[in-house]
Amino acid sequence: MTVHTREIAREEWGQFFDKISRHYLGRLVKVELLGADLGVRVVAQGLPLIGITAEHEAGGRVNILLVAGNLKEGHVTHAISDPRHVWIEQEINGSDNAIEILSNSDYAVIIELSAPQPGAQAPGRVAMAF
Repeated sequence: MTVHTREIAREEWGQFFDKISRHYLGRLVKVELLGADLGVRVVAQGLPLIGITAEHEAGGRVNILLVAGNLKEGHVTHAISDPRHVWIEQEINGSDNAIEILSNSDYAVIIELSAPQPGAQAPGRVAMAF
């Protein structure tokens, strides 16, 4: 399996996360935090993706918000305030493997994206409240 990583330009974050959210809605994700003072901490594992957004504020500041789980039965929300970089890891065939977000606090958020399960139906529309 050959993979490559590319950085997503800051001005493309909003559109990038909108596309990722639509494409991976309902697919299972694993979310990890990595940092010198944190070690590796699993925030979510095996939860369906509800969405990822990049919210632009005045002054050029951007906040990224990730939500996974089920809005009715419980979900995990993780916010990354004013991140510095966003990368996507893809296989040579174009399949997305993971997204890495580097925060201004020098910790990384790794979002592992799952492939669709064989025979799984596309999830219904989810009303996202951010």
